[in-house]
Amino acid sequence: MCRRKGMAARFIGAAGLLAGLVAMSAQAMPPGEEAKSQALLLRVETSTDTVFIRNGSQYSAANAAEFLRRKCAKDWGRMASAREFVGTCASQSSTSGKPYLISIKGGTPRPSAEVLMEWLETLERNAR
Repeated sequence: MCRRKGMAARFIGAAGLLAGLVAMSAQAMPPGEEAKSQALLLRVETSTDTVFIRNGSQYSAANAAEFLRRKCAKDWGRMASAREFVGTCASQSSTSGKPYLISIKGGTPRPSAEVLMEWLETLERNAR
């Protein structure tokens, strides 16, 4: 009986250690990078002169932001930076592989990665 308790305690300890290691590997983005990523999502959401194109269909800014939030939710804890957010979640369809596009003020659609990186660079410049 005593031997079983010891084995159970070791098993529980090992399980706790494993859970801790898994949690450490899925750390959240550093706060500054998290803030930049959230600022990009807010910019997407509030862009009144912008059309987002995903797999050939056009979406409003609010719909695009909501879609990106849902898409990125499962990977959020694994991303280390706002740049990784753009590259991992906000640049192309995981279904078709087609790049997301953004058209500003009725202009020629451009890859979302390009536009979002410009917006990110502006955010970083203004933060200095």
